[in-house]
Amino acid sequence: MASPSQRRAAIEPAGGEKRKQEPPVEEPAAKRVKTAANNFQRHTIFWYDDGSVFLQFGTTRMKLYRQRLALNSVWFKELFQKSDELGVPIDVVDGLKLFYLEPTGVSLTDFEALLIAMEDGIEYSFSKPTFPVLASIIRAASALNFPKYLSFATTVLECSLPDKLDKVTKKPVPYAADAIVFARTQGLQQLLKRAFYDLARTESFENSATEKHPVHKLDPADLVRLLCLQKRLTVAWLQAVAPPPINCIKSGCSVKAFMVPSAVVQEYYLDPICGIGELRKWNWAEKGHCVHCQDARPRWLREQQMTCWKNIDELLDLGDE
Repeated sequence: MASPSQRRAAIEPAGGEKRKQEPPVEEPAAKRVKTAANNFQRHTIFWYDDGSVFLQFGTTRMKLYRQRLALNSVWFKELFQKSDELGVPIDVVDGLKLFYLEPTGVSLTDFEALLIAMEDGIEYSFSKPTFPVLASIIRAASALNFPKYLSFATTVLECSLPDKLDKVTKKPVPYAADAIVFARTQGLQQLLKRAFYDLARTESFENSATEKHPVHKLDPADLVRLLCLQKRLTVAWLQAVAPPPINCIKSGCSVKAFMVPSAVVQEYYLDPICGIGELRKWNWAEKGHCVHCQDARPRWLREQQMTCWKNIDELLDLGDE
Protein backbone atom coordinates (compact mmCIF):
# COMPACT_ATOMS: atom_id res chain seq x y z
CA MET A 1 0.00 0.00 0.00
CA ALA A 2 1.21 3.50 -0.81
CA SER A 3 2.34 5.63 2.10
CA PRO A 4 0.19 8.55 3.27
CA SER A 5 2.53 11.02 1.60
CA GLN A 6 2.36 9.11 -1.67
CA ARG A 7 -1.42 8.98 -1.53
CA ARG A 8 -1.55 12.69 -0.77
CA ALA A 9 0.72 13.40 -3.71
CA ALA A 10 -1.63 11.46 -5.96
CA ILE A 11 -4.56 13.73 -5.14
CA GLU A 12 -2.55 16.93 -4.50
CA PRO A 13 0.28 17.01 -7.08
CA ALA A 14 3.02 19.46 -6.18
CA GLY A 15 2.97 22.42 -8.51
CA GLY A 16 5.88 24.39 -9.92
CA GLU A 17 8.48 21.86 -8.93
CA LYS A 18 10.91 20.86 -11.68
CA ARG A 19 11.55 17.18 -12.10
CA LYS A 20 15.08 16.04 -12.86
CA GLN A 21 13.87 12.65 -14.05
CA GLU A 22 11.02 11.54 -16.19
CA PRO A 23 7.82 11.33 -14.11
CA PRO A 24 6.79 7.78 -13.23
CA VAL A 25 3.95 6.29 -15.17
CA GLU A 26 0.86 6.73 -13.06
CA GLU A 27 -1.21 3.65 -12.36
CA PRO A 28 -4.73 3.64 -13.74
CA ALA A 29 -7.30 4.77 -11.20
CA ALA A 30 -8.98 1.38 -11.25
CA LYS A 31 -5.73 -0.33 -10.33
CA ARG A 32 -5.05 2.12 -7.49
CA VAL A 33 -8.51 1.50 -6.04
CA LYS A 34 -8.04 -2.25 -6.36
CA THR A 35 -4.67 -2.10 -4.59
CA ALA A 36 -6.07 0.04 -1.77
CA ALA A 37 -9.06 -2.23 -1.41
CA ASN A 38 -6.96 -5.37 -1.11
CA ASN A 39 -4.44 -4.19 1.49
CA PHE A 40 -6.57 -3.89 4.59
CA GLN A 41 -8.44 -5.82 7.26
CA ARG A 42 -11.98 -5.12 8.30
CA HIS A 43 -12.54 -3.85 11.79
CA THR A 44 -14.18 -6.61 13.79
CA ILE A 45 -16.80 -4.30 15.28
CA PHE A 46 -17.09 -1.09 13.35
CA TRP A 47 -18.03 -2.37 9.92
CA TYR A 48 -21.61 -1.65 8.92
CA ASP A 49 -22.69 -3.13 5.61
CA ASP A 50 -24.90 -0.13 4.92
CA GLY A 51 -22.23 2.37 6.02
CA SER A 52 -21.54 5.35 3.82
CA VAL A 53 -17.84 6.13 4.39
CA PHE A 54 -14.59 4.25 4.91
CA LEU A 55 -11.99 5.30 7.51
CA GLN A 56 -8.61 3.63 7.78
CA PHE A 57 -5.94 3.52 10.49
CA GLY A 58 -2.84 1.71 9.29
CA THR A 59 -4.23 -1.43 7.70
CA THR A 60 -7.47 -1.51 9.71
CA ARG A 61 -10.50 -0.18 7.88
CA MET A 62 -13.88 0.82 9.24
CA LYS A 63 -17.15 1.31 7.42
CA LEU A 64 -19.21 3.89 9.26
CA TYR A 65 -22.12 6.26 8.86
CA ARG A 66 -20.94 9.52 7.35
CA GLN A 67 -23.88 11.58 8.57
CA ARG A 68 -23.51 10.49 12.17
CA LEU A 69 -19.85 11.42 12.19
CA ALA A 70 -20.62 14.83 10.69
CA LEU A 71 -23.39 15.49 13.23
CA ASN A 72 -21.12 14.80 16.19
CA SER A 73 -17.83 16.21 14.93
CA VAL A 74 -17.06 19.64 13.50
CA TRP A 75 -13.82 18.20 12.12
CA PHE A 76 -15.54 15.40 10.20
CA LYS A 77 -18.16 17.81 8.91
CA GLU A 78 -15.40 19.95 7.45
CA LEU A 79 -13.54 16.88 6.19
CA PHE A 80 -16.52 15.68 4.21
CA GLN A 81 -17.17 19.15 2.79
CA LYS A 82 -13.61 20.26 1.96
CA SER A 83 -11.30 17.33 2.44
CA ASP A 84 -8.52 18.79 0.29
CA GLU A 85 -7.92 21.52 2.88
CA LEU A 86 -7.30 19.14 5.80
CA GLY A 87 -4.45 17.16 4.27
CA VAL A 88 -6.14 13.77 4.66
CA PRO A 89 -5.32 11.24 1.91
CA ILE A 90 -8.38 9.92 0.07
CA ASP A 91 -9.27 7.00 -2.18
CA VAL A 92 -12.55 5.80 -3.58
CA VAL A 93 -13.59 2.22 -2.92
CA ASP A 94 -16.85 0.65 -4.10
CA GLY A 95 -18.18 4.11 -4.85
CA LEU A 96 -17.52 5.39 -1.31
CA LYS A 97 -14.76 7.71 -0.14
CA LEU A 98 -11.97 6.18 1.91
CA PHE A 99 -10.12 8.51 4.28
CA TYR A 100 -6.71 7.56 5.66
CA LEU A 101 -6.53 9.12 9.11
CA GLU A 102 -2.86 8.66 9.95
CA PRO A 103 -2.14 12.41 9.50
CA THR A 104 -4.54 13.26 12.34
CA GLY A 105 -2.24 11.66 14.90
CA VAL A 106 -5.22 9.82 16.41
CA SER A 107 -4.55 6.17 17.20
CA LEU A 108 -6.87 3.32 16.32
CA THR A 109 -7.29 2.49 20.03
CA ASP A 110 -8.34 6.05 20.88
CA PHE A 111 -10.79 6.25 18.00
CA GLU A 112 -12.29 2.89 18.94
CA ALA A 113 -12.92 4.17 22.47
CA LEU A 114 -14.66 7.23 21.05
CA LEU A 115 -16.86 5.14 18.75
CA ILE A 116 -17.79 2.80 21.61
CA ALA A 117 -18.88 5.84 23.63
CA MET A 118 -21.01 6.94 20.69
CA GLU A 119 -22.53 3.52 20.11
CA ASP A 120 -22.90 2.18 23.66
CA GLY A 121 -22.66 5.28 25.82
CA ILE A 122 -25.72 4.23 27.81
CA GLU A 123 -23.59 1.46 29.35
CA TYR A 124 -21.48 4.10 31.06
CA SER A 125 -24.45 5.11 33.16
CA PHE A 126 -24.11 1.72 34.89
CA SER A 127 -20.35 1.28 34.81
CA LYS A 128 -17.93 4.20 34.78
CA PRO A 129 -15.25 4.03 32.07
CA THR A 130 -11.73 3.24 33.22
CA PHE A 131 -9.01 5.87 33.14
CA PRO A 132 -7.38 4.49 29.95
CA VAL A 133 -10.76 4.56 28.18
CA LEU A 134 -11.50 8.11 29.33
CA ALA A 135 -8.03 9.23 28.26
CA SER A 136 -8.57 7.68 24.83
CA ILE A 137 -11.94 9.38 24.41
CA ILE A 138 -10.52 12.75 25.41
CA ARG A 139 -7.54 12.48 23.05
CA ALA A 140 -9.67 11.44 20.08
CA ALA A 141 -12.54 13.81 20.82
CA SER A 142 -10.15 16.72 21.27
CA ALA A 143 -8.20 16.05 18.07
CA LEU A 144 -11.29 15.42 15.94
CA ASN A 145 -13.55 17.96 17.63
CA PHE A 146 -16.31 15.84 19.15
CA PRO A 147 -17.39 18.45 21.74
CA LYS A 148 -20.15 16.44 23.40
CA TYR A 149 -17.94 13.42 24.05
CA LEU A 150 -14.99 15.56 25.07
CA SER A 151 -17.17 17.23 27.68
CA PHE A 152 -18.53 13.88 28.88
CA ALA A 153 -15.15 12.20 29.33
CA THR A 154 -13.54 15.26 30.89
CA THR A 155 -16.38 15.62 33.40
CA VAL A 156 -16.19 11.95 34.41
CA LEU A 157 -12.43 12.20 34.85
CA GLU A 158 -12.77 15.37 36.93
CA CYS A 159 -15.22 13.54 39.19
CA SER A 160 -12.68 10.72 39.56
CA LEU A 161 -9.92 13.18 40.50
CA PRO A 162 -11.74 16.01 42.31
CA ASP A 163 -9.60 18.86 43.55
CA LYS A 164 -11.81 19.62 46.55
CA LEU A 165 -10.57 18.93 50.08
CA ASP A 166 -13.70 17.19 51.28
CA LYS A 167 -13.66 14.84 48.26
CA VAL A 168 -10.38 13.20 49.27
CA THR A 169 -10.95 9.56 50.16
CA LYS A 170 -8.66 7.10 51.94
CA LYS A 171 -8.02 5.01 48.83
CA PRO A 172 -5.73 6.67 46.24
CA VAL A 173 -6.55 6.20 42.58
CA PRO A 174 -4.26 3.56 41.03
CA TYR A 175 -3.50 5.62 37.91
CA ALA A 176 -2.20 8.82 39.52
CA ALA A 177 1.14 8.89 37.68
CA ASP A 178 -0.51 8.35 34.30
CA ALA A 179 -3.08 11.00 35.17
CA ILE A 180 -0.35 13.57 35.82
CA VAL A 181 1.31 12.88 32.47
CA PHE A 182 -2.07 12.95 30.72
CA ALA A 183 -3.16 16.17 32.43
CA ARG A 184 0.06 17.88 31.36
CA THR A 185 -0.25 16.81 27.72
CA GLN A 186 -3.95 17.67 27.49
CA GLY A 187 -3.85 20.90 29.47
CA LEU A 188 -6.22 19.57 32.15
CA GLN A 189 -4.73 21.43 35.10
CA GLN A 190 -7.75 20.67 37.28
CA LEU A 191 -6.68 17.03 37.52
CA LEU A 192 -3.18 17.69 38.84
CA LYS A 193 -3.85 18.45 42.51
CA ARG A 194 -5.61 15.21 43.36
CA ALA A 195 -3.35 13.15 41.08
CA PHE A 196 -0.20 14.52 42.74
CA TYR A 197 -1.65 14.00 46.22
CA ASP A 198 -2.70 10.44 45.51
CA LEU A 199 0.69 9.57 44.04
CA ALA A 200 2.57 11.27 46.87
CA ARG A 201 0.69 9.32 49.56
CA THR A 202 1.18 5.98 47.84
CA GLU A 203 3.02 3.73 50.28
CA SER A 204 5.98 3.24 47.99
CA PHE A 205 6.81 4.25 44.46
CA GLU A 206 10.56 3.70 44.71
CA ASN A 207 10.18 0.81 42.27
CA SER A 208 9.45 3.37 39.59
CA ALA A 209 9.63 0.98 36.65
CA THR A 210 6.51 -0.87 37.72
CA GLU A 211 3.31 -0.48 35.75
CA LYS A 212 1.33 0.19 38.93
CA HIS A 213 3.06 3.48 39.70
CA PRO A 214 5.13 4.41 36.63
CA VAL A 215 6.68 7.58 38.03
CA HIS A 216 9.48 7.22 35.50
CA LYS A 217 7.02 8.64 32.99
CA LEU A 218 6.89 11.95 34.84
CA ASP A 219 8.68 15.03 33.61
CA PRO A 220 11.80 15.60 35.76
CA ALA A 221 10.32 18.84 37.10
CA ASP A 222 7.16 17.00 38.17
CA LEU A 223 9.21 14.30 39.84
CA VAL A 224 10.93 17.00 41.89
CA ARG A 225 7.54 18.46 42.78
CA LEU A 226 6.37 15.01 43.85
CA LEU A 227 9.30 14.51 46.21
CA CYS A 228 8.88 18.01 47.64
CA LEU A 229 5.20 17.34 48.16
CA GLN A 230 5.93 14.19 50.12
CA LYS A 231 8.21 16.14 52.44
CA ARG A 232 5.58 18.84 52.95
CA LEU A 233 2.87 16.30 53.65
CA THR A 234 5.01 14.62 56.29
CA VAL A 235 5.77 17.96 57.96
CA ALA A 236 2.07 18.91 57.90
CA TRP A 237 1.13 15.62 59.53
CA LEU A 238 3.77 15.86 62.26
CA GLN A 239 2.52 19.35 63.06
CA ALA A 240 -1.04 18.07 63.26
CA VAL A 241 -0.24 15.29 65.72
CA ALA A 242 1.87 17.51 67.95
CA PRO A 243 0.28 19.29 70.93
CA PRO A 244 -1.74 22.19 69.46
CA PRO A 245 -1.06 25.85 70.33
CA ILE A 246 -4.19 26.09 72.45
CA ASN A 247 -4.03 28.15 75.63
CA CYS A 248 -5.64 26.12 78.37
CA ILE A 249 -5.35 26.74 82.09
CA LYS A 250 -7.78 24.03 83.09
CA SER A 251 -6.19 21.77 85.63
CA GLY A 252 -6.02 18.17 84.49
CA CYS A 253 -6.62 18.90 80.77
CA SER A 254 -4.47 16.69 78.58
CA VAL A 255 -4.32 18.96 75.53
CA LYS A 256 -0.60 19.62 75.99
CA ALA A 257 0.32 16.18 77.23
CA PHE A 258 -1.66 13.79 75.03
CA MET A 259 0.42 11.97 72.43
CA VAL A 260 -1.15 10.50 69.31
CA PRO A 261 -0.31 6.76 69.23
CA SER A 262 2.70 5.93 67.09
CA ALA A 263 0.69 3.46 64.99
CA VAL A 264 -1.64 6.27 63.92
CA VAL A 265 1.29 8.59 63.21
CA GLN A 266 2.86 5.93 61.01
CA GLU A 267 -0.35 5.12 59.16
CA TYR A 268 -0.91 8.65 57.89
CA TYR A 269 2.61 10.04 57.62
CA LEU A 270 2.09 10.75 53.90
CA ASP A 271 -1.65 11.35 54.08
CA PRO A 272 -2.31 14.27 56.42
CA ILE A 273 -5.66 15.10 54.84
CA CYS A 274 -7.21 11.76 55.77
CA GLY A 275 -5.16 11.52 58.97
CA ILE A 276 -6.40 14.86 60.25
CA GLY A 277 -9.90 13.87 59.19
CA GLU A 278 -9.66 10.85 61.47
CA LEU A 279 -8.32 12.90 64.39
CA ARG A 280 -11.20 15.33 64.08
CA LYS A 281 -13.62 12.45 64.63
CA TRP A 282 -12.02 11.38 67.89
CA ASN A 283 -13.85 11.83 71.17
CA TRP A 284 -11.39 14.19 72.79
CA ALA A 285 -13.23 14.08 76.11
CA GLU A 286 -12.15 10.44 76.34
CA LYS A 287 -8.59 11.58 75.70
CA GLY A 288 -8.72 13.80 78.79
CA HIS A 289 -9.40 17.16 77.14
CA CYS A 290 -11.44 19.76 78.98
CA VAL A 291 -14.73 21.09 77.59
CA HIS A 292 -13.01 24.03 75.93
CA CYS A 293 -10.29 21.95 74.28
CA GLN A 294 -12.75 19.29 73.15
CA ASP A 295 -14.06 21.91 70.70
CA ALA A 296 -10.89 23.89 70.14
CA ARG A 297 -8.71 20.98 69.04
CA PRO A 298 -10.99 19.78 66.17
CA ARG A 299 -11.31 23.39 64.98
CA TRP A 300 -7.53 23.79 64.99
CA LEU A 301 -7.16 20.47 63.16
CA ARG A 302 -9.56 21.65 60.49
CA GLU A 303 -7.48 24.78 59.99
CA GLN A 304 -4.37 22.61 59.62
CA GLN A 305 -6.14 20.42 57.11
CA MET A 306 -7.27 23.38 55.00
CA THR A 307 -3.83 24.97 55.10
CA CYS A 308 -2.17 21.75 54.01
CA TRP A 309 -4.54 21.38 51.05
CA LYS A 310 -4.15 24.99 50.00
CA ASN A 311 -0.36 24.82 50.13
CA ILE A 312 -0.39 22.14 47.44
CA ASP A 313 -1.58 24.80 44.98
CA GLU A 314 1.52 26.87 45.62
CA LEU A 315 3.87 23.92 45.26
CA LEU A 316 2.29 22.84 41.97
CA ASP A 317 1.86 26.43 40.78
CA LEU A 318 -1.88 25.94 40.27
CA GLY A 319 -2.92 29.45 41.22
CA ASP A 320 -6.00 30.39 43.19
CA GLU A 321 -8.80 27.85 43.33
